[in-house]
Amino acid sequence: PVLAYLPEGGEDFSQTGTSRDEAFMYSVCRSNPVAHCFSTRRDFARQVSKGTVFKRTRHWEPIGHLTAAVAICRYFRDQIGLAELGLAVDDSEPPTTCSIPASPKSGQHLAQVSGASN
Repeated sequence: PVLAYLPEGGEDFSQTGTSRDEAFMYSVCRSNPVAHCFSTRRDFARQVSKGTVFKRTRHWEPIGHLTAAVAICRYFRDQIGLAELGLAVDDSEPPTTCSIPASPKSGQHLAQVSGASN
């Protein structure tokens, strides 16, 4: 299993260290040796430092969904090793696309996320 911590809209992205909710997720992961766990909070903080403004409510707007989706794609590419399967992530800042092919040669995608940077 893969668990990704997704911050709430009102969360302080500038907080250093691990939040209480992240710590809970990581404690669940420690009990399962095959689990892969990571947080997307730093990805949100990086976007804020570059001028992106996220709504401070509980529901994300499109740029919040895109930030989370690209963070997850990067994790799958870099930590799980899915790059050889054709997973593609736009590494520009801010990122705008991520695609996961159904198979390397099919030309069809299991998932594709794209959007404007702001």
